[in-house]
Amino acid sequence: MTEAIHLMAHEKLPSIIVFDVNETLLDITTLEPLFVRIFGDRRILREWFAQLILYSQTMTLSGIYSPFGELGVGALRMIANIHQIDVGNADTPAQNIHEGGYCAQ
Repeated sequence: MTEAIHLMAHEKLPSIIVFDVNETLLDITTLEPLFVRIFGDRRILREWFAQLILYSQTMTLSGIYSPFGELGVGALRMIANIHQIDVGNADTPAQNIHEGGYCAQ
């Protein structure tokens, strides 16, 4: 057995289990009516979600904690700014959640 193979055979593997629950347990399509109302296009939901995941991963890897909901609102405001849409506090899902629950209608 070569030295490299011998060393690999004795390395302890990390005991980590990773679950990817985005879009498996989290159904973001319930937010489509909000994106249609704000942007006039439900496809913007996917653009927002991609940015939300990107920034969430960036914050996690940087060791900086920020609640997922706050990141979501920040990503929504950023996407709205890119599309030149004014988003008020009443339009943010987090605001709706804090006021008793979001119901897409």
